[in-house]
Formats: sequence, structure tokens, C-alpha cells
Amino acid sequence: MHLFKDFDFTVLEDPAYSEDSVRENMATPILRELGYGTAGPHRILPAKAITHPFVYLGNTQHEITIIPDYLLQVNGANGFTLGVTAPSTDIRKGEVVEQAFGYAIHPEVRTFFYGLCNGRELCIYKWTRVEPVLALPVRDLAGRWDELVRLVGPAALGKSHHAADFLPDFGLSYLKLGADRNAEFDFVGTWVNLVAKVNDNTFTLTSVIGGEDDAYLGSFNFPRDLYPQFLACVPAGMQEKVTTAVSEEPYFIVFTREDNLELIIHARFDGGFRTNEEEQYFPLTVTDFKPVLGGQQPG
Repeated sequence: MHLFKDFDFTVLEDPAYSEDSVRENMATPILRELGYGTAGPHRILPAKAITHPFVYLGNTQHEITIIPDYLLQVNGANGFTLGVTAPSTDIRKGEVVEQAFGYAIHPEVRTFFYGLCNGRELCIYKWTRVEPVLALPVRDLAGRWDELVRLVGPAALGKSHHAADFLPDFGLSYLKLGADRNAEFDFVGTWVNLVAKVNDNTFTLTSVIGGEDDAYLGSFNFPRDLYPQFLACVPAGMQEKVTTAVSEEPYFIVFTREDNLELIIHARFDGGFRTNEEEQYFPLTVTDFKPVLGGQQPG
């Protein structure tokens, strides 16, 4: 692969070398070399303007003001968005990274992978990580080309994670959008999906937050001294079942909507990211539980 073999990278030091130049001389050739074109099953499209330029998390509205340059489709399905910036722009933090994520998770777009290129570097992100999953100096692209192909080449995107079937983590998404880490939340009418004992001092529960088109998975940790308050919110006929489940292996219980475990949860960010082989997530810490009676908070 001879892409950029004869390119003079010193031009990136010229303040006049613009975003348009990066797009024409670097981003477009990279995408074409990957196998994308203006026609056929693997297409390069201009990233579309979204009808409702907002992402909602709970009661918080985040406006999307930066539209990436490219939307890549594989067999008609959105697979990847790429934004292009001037060489002076930091593509590892700041507003441009937050906006790229907001666009990627928007209900009208939904691309699990998204990226940014400033001519110096190409960074590939995914919903479930804060840091790039791949960061390549453009001048070294030839030596690491296979890494890029394995991640966002047409064959990879054609069989990769289907965003439509995945719920992004609420806490991680909230922070990736640049929101206030000191925020506190009241989740009213939260349907509990799972409750588990993490250890002798900590319990956790998960719940789907938001509507059908903008749903997130919320993870909530709470200390042992809040367990009696949580249990008091559980329907009386289920309390013994819950207590038994979290006291014996595998120390968790799964609920369905028919179980009708609906709560009011007051929570805040307290702690840090959790990381495993597949993803990062950021649980909130519960400070108060209340039951929901007839859809209203009891007096």
C-alpha cells in the first residue's frame, strides 16, 4: 500500500493547510483505499444533517452542532462516520470528540464506530470506550493498514456490532458528551431489569432509561445500608424471592416488565469507570429509593 508514500507532511505545519485540504488529500484517499466509493454496496456519503439535532439523556438535552464529513454504508446500513478537522485540532479530547460521539449515537445515525482525522492522526472510537480503540499516525498508515481494515473496512463493518441491537451505557454516554460530572439525577418510573450483589458491601441494579429511539442502559450501585430501603420498594410478594436470589449463587435476579418493579431513583456520579474486555461503563451511585404508586411519588 503506497498511500502517502510521496506526501510531504511538513505542509501540515502551515497554518493555511485547512480542513478542506485534509479532506481532499488524506481522508478521501484513505476511505477509497479501504474499498468505499460513491456507488455500489460500500458507499461514501456526505454525513446527513439530522432532523432533530439533539441527543437526550434523561432530562438533559445535548445539541449536535458539528456534523461529520462522511457517512459510510455497507449494504445500505450505516456503519461508520468520519469527521475531518484542521491539523491544529486535538482529536483526542474536547468538543470535536464529544460532538462526534453525539452524532454517532443519534437515533437517525446509529454508527457503533466513529472517527476523526486531522491529517496528523486518524482516531477510531466506539460507543463503549472513552479513549480511541485505534489511533494511527497518518504518516505510518502503510505499516499499520491491516489494523484499520480489520476495524472499519467494508468486511469488518458488514459483520460488526449492530448498533440497533445495543444500548449504550447511560453514565459513560453522559460523560462522553461533555456533561457535568457533578450532576445529580432523579429517575422517576424506572423499571428494574436486574439486581445483583457485587460483594458484602455493594449491590447493583440495571434499568433501561429513555424512550424506544434513545434508550440507554443505566447501571446503579448502592451500599448495603440502602438495601432495606430498596427492598421496601419491591412488591410484597416478591421480597423473599429477591432476598434469596441475592444471598445465594449466582447472587442476582432478573426482572421482566410483568414483575412490575418500578422505582424512583435519586443518584449521582461517584467513583469511576469500570472496564472489562468488551467495554467501559460508568455506574451511578444511588442515594435514595422510593416506590412508584399509581405512577406518582407517594407523599
